[in-house]
Amino acid sequence: MQISLQQEPALKTKISIIEELDRHVGSRNKHSVIENRAIHLVAAMANLCEQINSTYPTEEAADLIRRLQRALLSNDEKKFTRKIAEHKHRDQDEV
Repeated sequence: MQISLQQEPALKTKISIIEELDRHVGSRNKHSVIENRAIHLVAAMANLCEQINSTYPTEEAADLIRRLQRALLSNDEKKFTRKIAEHKHRDQDEV
């Protein structure tokens, strides 16, 4: 059984196209990339805060949002997730 090598040039072309796309994306303005990511992050945070405010009583929501802010500043998600785990546990006990 012989394997045809005719497919090889097409594979090289595909790799070349992928490499070219990577170079194009890699050359994008770094400032624009950071700006776009920040815009999406701020929108996601605003939506999350709205959801927290509509889900929990006022004092608990304020506490969760403070914990979320601290978690972001310290890069430690556990500062937020520990409190959410307490709420989950409490809700399971009530059922």
